[in-house]
Amino acid sequence: MKVEVNVRIDGREVATVEECIAGPAIEVEQQTEALKDRVGQVVLAEGFLQLAATLRHPCCCGKSMQNKGQRTVTIMSQSGEISFKRTRYCCTECGHYQTPADRVICCGRHRVTRHLAKQISQLATIEHFTRLEQLMADQHAVHIGHDEMLQLVHDVGGTVDAQRQMEAVRAIERPSAITTRVRPKQVYVSCDGIMYCTNQREICPNDPDRHRMIWRQMRVGCVYWQDEEEEHWHKQVIWGQEDLPTFSASLYRLACECGYREAEEKIFVADGGEWCWGIQDQYFVDSIGILDWYHATEHIWDCGKQLHSDPQQPIQGSIPPLPLGSFGDDSSLNETVRFSLAQHLADVSHEVTRLTNNLRVSESLKETLETAARCHDLGKADPRFQAMLLYKPLNIAFMQSKLWAKSGVPGFNAANTLPTNFRHEMLSLNLLDRIDIGKSDEDVLRHVVAGGE
Repeated sequence: MKVEVNVRIDGREVATVEECIAGPAIEVEQQTEALKDRVGQVVLAEGFLQLAATLRHPCCCGKSMQNKGQRTVTIMSQSGEISFKRTRYCCTECGHYQTPADRVICCGRHRVTRHLAKQISQLATIEHFTRLEQLMADQHAVHIGHDEMLQLVHDVGGTVDAQRQMEAVRAIERPSAITTRVRPKQVYVSCDGIMYCTNQREICPNDPDRHRMIWRQMRVGCVYWQDEEEEHWHKQVIWGQEDLPTFSASLYRLACECGYREAEEKIFVADGGEWCWGIQDQYFVDSIGILDWYHATEHIWDCGKQLHSDPQQPIQGSIPPLPLGSFGDDSSLNETVRFSLAQHLADVSHEVTRLTNNLRVSESLKETLETAARCHDLGKADPRFQAMLLYKPLNIAFMQSKLWAKSGVPGFNAANTLPTNFRHEMLSLNLLDRIDIGKSDEDVLRHVVAGGE
């Protein structure tokens, strides 16, 4: 069938778009989408022309800038490429050029509309950079090079992060200006540091002839709260590489927006990092401080060694060092020993049973912790995680006869298909809904699994 669309704007016919649509259903739909894009290009081009005509004459060095005439520019939109004319201006004093239309239509220095830049940036938060180019082509029929999209996302992210830091500093100067969005009864605040490997190298201190990968720390802060009906938990997360004072201010601002100041119960959770507790001392001093389980047991063991100096004398009720090789966090990507997932879960379950027996906890808490031990790493069974762990393609990892908790393969599979910022605990939590947890305390169980490494 032949489709003809007459585009009229303000009573004036500006274009006629024609398309012959035929073939199987999928091709008919694809051709219809292409027709919509062509109409969108006509409307956007006319709209940008009208917008450019309404912009004020710019000034520079205290004087009105000189009109240098119109030039045609081609930019990429979600409907495809659009060409239109806009006016350029030049300062007669300093020689600086300005194109006002570009500043309101394009995203910064990129020849991309702001709306399309938003779509690319949002997609980049959940997908790996290596897939962006193909996904934009498949989902939006927009063809932009990988390097250009990568630079766009970096520019947008840098601008947004700088704005976040600036707002955090202003909020500390005027705490009363922080607007509270929700008013929960209970608020949890947590922070931690994550070491990540960059693609940069430096000279190895111990061997000047070699270079090593550079690792950096990313600080992460999270605020949890329960809605007013106490039915659902919500969370907001911030992360950044800025200095500690700026990060601390950002976390406090986020917590206040999530109702920290008005909450009846305030809880601050962190590991053994001194900088974490420095944040509590400065901003969350009125909260209840909770040290995570692993570091708490370390302190108990250190105390036991001081109380009983004889290394041969057994310490009743104490917690000896973890003897099992399969313990550890997700630096397991750099482990040189491989442990199966089944072995790891059995090791953790055995150790939790021994610890809870020594500490004489309640039966309810004991059952909850033992359930958490059996379930905390189930998310690692995801084939994408196995592919990352084993440094193998997804189809090969999918055919492995055994699931692994520790890779035994140093490095990180950058080509894996996991979403950005993926954590296996997310899947472990999701799987809890499909498992009989018995008499376990569901809230405590979820918190332990979510916080597990």
